[in-house]
Amino acid sequence: MKRHAGNSLRISEASGLCRSAIRTTDIFGIASLAGRALTAFLMVLIASVGHADAVTLAQMKKRGLMTVCANPDSMPFADGLGSKPAGLQVDLARALGRELAVDVEFSWIEMRYQAAYVECDAFMGVGILPNDDSPLKKTEPILWIEWLAVTKPGRSISKIEDMDHLRVAVQSGSMPHAALLKRPVDISVARTRDGEVLDAVTSGEVDVGFVTNIGLGWYLKRHPNAAFTQAHGSIVNNGDGYFMGIGFRRSDSAMAEEANRILDKLRKSGELASIFANYGLSPAKMHP
Repeated sequence: MKRHAGNSLRISEASGLCRSAIRTTDIFGIASLAGRALTAFLMVLIASVGHADAVTLAQMKKRGLMTVCANPDSMPFADGLGSKPAGLQVDLARALGRELAVDVEFSWIEMRYQAAYVECDAFMGVGILPNDDSPLKKTEPILWIEWLAVTKPGRSISKIEDMDHLRVAVQSGSMPHAALLKRPVDISVARTRDGEVLDAVTSGEVDVGFVTNIGLGWYLKRHPNAAFTQAHGSIVNNGDGYFMGIGFRRSDSAMAEEANRILDKLRKSGELASIFANYGLSPAKMHP
């Protein structure tokens, strides 16, 4: 797939036609999956105020098209760099489009400063937080994201003190990073992707790594013989994870309600679990 600086390609699932389009921010632009997801939530809020072309459910069905924004380099969420888009969000969008009886088009977005010019109808991953006043119309949760501390089997990590004097890989600026700065820990922030952190734990370059449950699931899917001992990231702070769902820009409540109906149908049929399993993950409960 040919890509140009400042632009990306929009791909029509119905026709395979590619056309150049001015695109927007990378909603999963920072390197770790948890960071990407949080960026997704924040950038979606910005994106929701700058475009007038998003549509209601009735308008979308009449138009026969749903456009979806995704990062082309954010597996297991999305991969738009090859000839055929793939990833959890891509599969979810296709299933949603099929049930809505509309075509699906992906807008590969890379630059955060372009958020005000976004033209897509939906994001397959937006944060669902307590007291959420986002203008987006959101579905029920479909994914849970949290930090995990991982190490090789045989090492016990149950409290922050267990990491004293160990080599620990974290994402720079993350909550685990901030907490560990107060401890006598040899901190490494050189690795920015969960897979890189897990490789370092496996090779023994570091003793402990902080990754997301999403990154760990995807890694184990691709490396089925890998083994880790893990502890919940809350051992280093009081923070917990958060849910993600599908978000629709400048749409109506009917859109989110219909999407929830479709998600419930996919849950009951087993298709939703099958989609997630392709990436080493499991869907969140419908009602947390």
